[in-house]
Amino acid sequence: MSAGIIDHEAGTRDIRRLGGLASLMPITMVLATLAAASMAGLPPFNGFISKEMFFEQALHVSRVPWLAAIAPWAVMLGGAFSVAYSVRYIHDTFFNGAPRDVPGKPHDPGMGLRLPVILLVILCVAIGLAPSLIAEPLVRQTAIAIMGPDAPQPEFHLALWHGFNLPLLMSLVAVVLGMAIYLSLQYRFSLHSVNDDLVSARRVFERFIQRLITRAVRTSAAIDKGSLQRTLVLIFAFLVLAPWLVLTVGPVAPYGSILPGVRPTLPIDGLAIMVWLMAVAGAAGCVWWRRDHVKMILAAATVGLAMVLGFVRFSAPDLALTQLSVEVVSTVLLFMGLALLPRANAAYSRRPMRKVLHGVLASLCGLGVGWLAFTGMTREADSISWYFMERSYTEGGGRNVVNVILVDFRGFDTLGEITVLAIAGLGVFALLDAIRFARREAEPGMPWVRESYPLMLRVVAGWMLPLALLVGIYIFLRGHNVPGGGFIAGLIVSVALLVQYMAFGRQDVEARLPIRYDRVAGVGLLIAAFTGVGSFALGFPFLTSHTGHPVLPVLGEIGLASAALFDLGVFLVVVGSTLLTVLTLSRVTGPDEPDPAASRLLGDA
Repeated sequence: MSAGIIDHEAGTRDIRRLGGLASLMPITMVLATLAAASMAGLPPFNGFISKEMFFEQALHVSRVPWLAAIAPWAVMLGGAFSVAYSVRYIHDTFFNGAPRDVPGKPHDPGMGLRLPVILLVILCVAIGLAPSLIAEPLVRQTAIAIMGPDAPQPEFHLALWHGFNLPLLMSLVAVVLGMAIYLSLQYRFSLHSVNDDLVSARRVFERFIQRLITRAVRTSAAIDKGSLQRTLVLIFAFLVLAPWLVLTVGPVAPYGSILPGVRPTLPIDGLAIMVWLMAVAGAAGCVWWRRDHVKMILAAATVGLAMVLGFVRFSAPDLALTQLSVEVVSTVLLFMGLALLPRANAAYSRRPMRKVLHGVLASLCGLGVGWLAFTGMTREADSISWYFMERSYTEGGGRNVVNVILVDFRGFDTLGEITVLAIAGLGVFALLDAIRFARREAEPGMPWVRESYPLMLRVVAGWMLPLALLVGIYIFLRGHNVPGGGFIAGLIVSVALLVQYMAFGRQDVEARLPIRYDRVAGVGLLIAAFTGVGSFALGFPFLTSHTGHPVLPVLGEIGLASAALFDLGVFLVVVGSTLLTVLTLSRVTGPDEPDPAASRLLGDA
């Protein structure tokens, strides 16, 4: 930051043109000197304490013998370099003659630029003088948060003076060596006379990066010949060969990793066989109808439905509801994407050997992934489910363990996921808007809807919307104690709104429901984030959930949880991002020669 101040005031950060700024910028000089002293690891600053701890740990590297021998010397050399460039920064900038052809008029800036540096310098000095009072409690809290309150914590004590010991001697050697490095380079090699055309660390680094990029471009050009099929073949071939080599000749091979474990399997009944056959038939249909995109998507949806039944079988209703909702939305999105696909490449069918190669590779991938999954599921593993089962209601205030994990125990992870979801929706909108596809002249609405909308679909959609909204609200409110939650409810509402656009057209629905779905996603993201920030006001960590059980006159005792607000943010992000993506796709048309199967679907819907 102090370097940024100098660049702002002097108009350059070329250290060869600077010098003598101490008289022109005395306040900045004091702040920069204190910061550089901490960076060099001089007492009594926090940099000295951290460097001493670093040196201490370098003396106890014992796992690798050769690393244990060179680690102390390497860190001591690194400390010397820190001293050298810190001394050069202060001496060559604020002393060492006068400024040389500086564009600006250097002077101390206002408080707006100085205040951040002042605060950080105060911390450097305060932590260095009183580390046990300022830094040690923060370090202990961090260790507890990482390792858990019940785990044994590492013993440590932060202090400015630990007596005469080997790390202190290493610090003295680093300071003396760093000063010697700077003086020898400055006065014997004349750093300021170095020409850019000569060899320097910066130019060596830049040349290395440039050569690395050149090699990467050549390698990519040799592998990528513009064929998506060729690229996928190489990717999946690597996915087949790499795990096999690791498990057979790698370091884990002696442990029998490719063999199944001893964990007993569940009995096979008629329902399991039916679901398995359903998934196999759907997967086979995807291959058989690869030319007919409509049938291929329906076959893929059959595989998804088999997954839903599998989740139901294994008592995972939350996953089943989520999978079912995702299948509906993704199937609609895939159908819409058909309008953007070109005709299939007819030349591919005249190469039988390529078919055989792809079939063998696909079989190896499927068998390999299936075998890895089987060997993993037949091995005994320690589960952490007991932790969440025990603390879900007492600490999270809910009996639906899955939902409590999502909005409480791993709420920060969920916040990151919905952030990615919102960015994805906005990304689809930005990319397709930039491409500027030609609009359909006959119908500005959804690409599969004609001007005469089906009467039956309009009648069904008319009473479906309020019912679906009611179901969505019900799924949302019950999600903290029984299967449901904001994500599933958001998908249900998204499907209900999507049916309205399919039945009545975009213009009609937007006239009745003028909703900006990008803003819906943004508001949901803000609600989720501010719910986490609200925990700070009560003195708790970010996204800590709080519960209450007020008693109302008619309803009696009800359970309330602050996680419901976070779940509301998840709900809004899902609705906003899903509808934003779908409606963005609805505003674009396909290429000049769309897929014939897609054209039939779009006309017959």
